[in-house]
Amino acid sequence: GQATYTFYDENTAGRMLTVEDLPKLGAEIEAMLFGAISLISEPAGSAYEEFMRREHRSRVMMLDPNIRPNFIPDKAKHLRRIREMMAMADIVKLSDEDLNWFDEAGSHEDVVRNWLDRGPSLIVVTHGSEGAVGYSKEHKVTV
Repeated sequence: GQATYTFYDENTAGRMLTVEDLPKLGAEIEAMLFGAISLISEPAGSAYEEFMRREHRSRVMMLDPNIRPNFIPDKAKHLRRIREMMAMADIVKLSDEDLNWFDEAGSHEDVVRNWLDRGPSLIVVTHGSEGAVGYSKEHKVTV
């Protein structure tokens, strides 16, 4: 089965992060992970997007969109953000349900192969209890 969640995020400090709050990172930070509901609300969503933009050339970037449709008030805005961040990511992990939310034409593999041409080196699509498929430009691995 598919997991279900309830979020209590209104008026929390996590939503209030701004670009000015972003730390300077040292060379010891080799990778960063972005995703989920932190990318939806403002000003935090814009701050995280800018953080990735600032750091993506010098660190491994991972993106897990973890789409929660009922939590996203503006699908077009969120699609733009996720697509921008995906282009900066080295690794993207998303579920088959997340992939369907993008409403792109073609099979899952067609969509993923198109995305690989725009930035990521590796995209992993999870299929719940049925495992996952990892894609690179040259390979496809099913587990």
